[in-house]
Amino acid sequence: MANSKCTKCDNTHFEVKENLPNHCNFKLLFVQCSICGSVVGTIDSYYIENRLSDLEKKFDGIKSSNFGLSSVNSNLDVISNNIIKIFNYIKLKLDNK
Repeated sequence: MANSKCTKCDNTHFEVKENLPNHCNFKLLFVQCSICGSVVGTIDSYYIENRLSDLEKKFDGIKSSNFGLSSVNSNLDVISNNIIKIFNYIKLKLDNK
């Protein structure tokens, strides 16, 4: 397998640097020679796989937190039961008059 080489200085070591080009609304990751800095490629810094992974972690956190749907349903059941108790109490008081 061939080694990648910088087209300017023939170096075989590269690095990734974040950069915001002029007149650009988003950052890019430049793959550049680690010696002369010549850019050999770019990568979108808004890398979709990383963003999806971040969203998946947030979603898993919501599912396992106290704000999950099962917790909401449980709280709604408690509220519903308390409303029924209040309704029955009021009905009992009105029937006894």
